[in-house]
Amino acid sequence: MTSKERLLAAMRGRPIDRVANMPLIKQFCARQVGISFRDYNRDHRVLVECQLRMRERWDIDCFNVTGFAYREAGDCGLPLTWLADAPPHPDGVLVTERRDIAALRWPAPWDGPLMSDRLAAIRLFKERRPDIAVHGWVEGPFAQAATFHGLEQTMADLVLEPDLLRALMDYIVPHEAAFARAQLDAGAEIIGIGDAAASVIGPASYREVVLPYERELIRAIHAHGGLVKLHICGDITHLLPDIARTGADMVDIDWMVDLRRARAVLGTEVCLCGNFDPVAVLLQAGPDDVRDACRRCIVEAGTPFVLSAGCEVPADTGADNFGAMCERYLPAL
Repeated sequence: MTSKERLLAAMRGRPIDRVANMPLIKQFCARQVGISFRDYNRDHRVLVECQLRMRERWDIDCFNVTGFAYREAGDCGLPLTWLADAPPHPDGVLVTERRDIAALRWPAPWDGPLMSDRLAAIRLFKERRPDIAVHGWVEGPFAQAATFHGLEQTMADLVLEPDLLRALMDYIVPHEAAFARAQLDAGAEIIGIGDAAASVIGPASYREVVLPYERELIRAIHAHGGLVKLHICGDITHLLPDIARTGADMVDIDWMVDLRRARAVLGTEVCLCGNFDPVAVLLQAGPDDVRDACRRCIVEAGTPFVLSAGCEVPADTGADNFGAMCERYLPAL
């Protein structure tokens, strides 16, 4: 099987020759190749070359175009401070009150310099290695609302002014859907939705304020032929019953969530991805510990399942440890 065939079959619960993997590699790539993370984020040619070189060294079944969380917001006018060896950070917010939403201007994906760079990365990946799946990315409704409005104020407005957040997400979701469609048209097979901020809210707030918008975005991606991976890192145990209703094809499971419980709640139609500790195991332990963690995940998750650490591969992860994660593991019986 090609990597693309393996990964897509694994996500759909079909027979595979070995366990598929899709490690979330970003800053680790830049560190391994010896370039600045700023260049990795701002120049699609650098990002693609880094991951191609990673693939020459290790069996990786999926490329990804993630890097930093402010690509769409940056194209909407959010000021960013760019750092050499860390993700950029935002300077300020775009929305302080409800009337600011009407003044927002979101360019078409191919017109925004940051978004269009992601599209160029996908096209270049498909030119160079069409046999490997590409994992596109959009920011989730709640995470993007927190970027536009500020995390503290967004959390406060879950209680004080939820209708402002709904109005903001009403604006965000169609634009994120358009960005997802553009990535699928460029060649991506999978779209990740990063809604990490949702992990810190309660089930009622998630169900009433966030879930309807995640469902809408996922439906739009499915309608355009894409598969969806929902990424809400952290302990999402309390949200699993509602995440099961999102319609996502794959859900990232971070290390603090019990895989068996996730499988029991999400059922056998959802592909799990994860979930050993990226710091205590992948970064700080040894290759044999990584192998043991991988085998545990394969057994506990059942199928459908794709192997990864619980979240992003830390930048300083050792090559031997990363290689242990990318070994050819047999699927669970």
